[in-house]
Amino acid sequence: TKVHFHNNSGIIVEASGTIQINGALSEDQELLENEVVFEGDRLEPSFANVPGQWGTIWIRQGSINNVISHLTLKNATVGLRVEGDNLTPDPTLTLRNSQIYNSLENNLWAISANVTAENTVLGGAGNTSFLINLGGDYSFTHCTMANYWNNGFRTGLTLSMDNFTETDSGGLLAENLQANFLNCIVDGSSQIEFSLSENTSAAFQYRFEHCALRFNDTSGAFEGNPLYDFDDITRYQNIILNGNMDFETPFENNFRIGQESDAIDQGNSNVIPPLPQDIFGTDRTGNPDLGAFEFLMAN
Repeated sequence: TKVHFHNNSGIIVEASGTIQINGALSEDQELLENEVVFEGDRLEPSFANVPGQWGTIWIRQGSINNVISHLTLKNATVGLRVEGDNLTPDPTLTLRNSQIYNSLENNLWAISANVTAENTVLGGAGNTSFLINLGGDYSFTHCTMANYWNNGFRTGLTLSMDNFTETDSGGLLAENLQANFLNCIVDGSSQIEFSLSENTSAAFQYRFEHCALRFNDTSGAFEGNPLYDFDDITRYQNIILNGNMDFETPFENNFRIGQESDAIDQGNSNVIPPLPQDIFGTDRTGNPDLGAFEFLMAN
């Protein structure tokens, strides 16, 4: 199925509502014949990679059982906006085997949400590819987050997390944050590609395990900041810092890894629940690679 959205249009999933997108694995990923595709309604070739052609998929607080599988979402203003109440133990959204890229603002904007993601790609965006705002509960496994935006000046990073927001009266509202990333890649075209902003009046808990992170603090601006203490094993374990991911064509949002990638065989194989295949259905039951893609040697 291909769904074409007009300018400023989108889908709102209200309280008690549900959206379920059930695409299937494609034999040829260039054709996307079995995936679900969300994109704009301008079909001319010149619009194939123009961001901001349509609005967003807005999953509101109180919606239930939202599951997205095998979706390619591109050229939106905000790809997915997901809102939660930071209370429900069940995921606001479960996201599997999907790609979101080329959004004018954010590919995924989560506000006090509960999101589980597996084998998912969050690519180039004009602001932040994955924005976590006002806390929430997040579990990301074998995900590739990489912002190689090539449609003008980029105002944000690949991943930004905070647990607070400013209220209308000028005060601050803080909510608990719990975020876990396993076998993931956080990369991009800038020296620093993730930021952490904590309000100490609420919990700010996060963990990167077997992940590749782009954080090259050449100016020393974050020196001594405990949030970026990569020797703290309670927050960072088995980290590859500023490695070579050797993506095929990242500025075209193709994040398959090449044979020079430092991500090869660096994943934790004890994933629960198991993810025996990558986003394209390639077996990863041996020594898994980081991110959504397993490396395949060319024939």
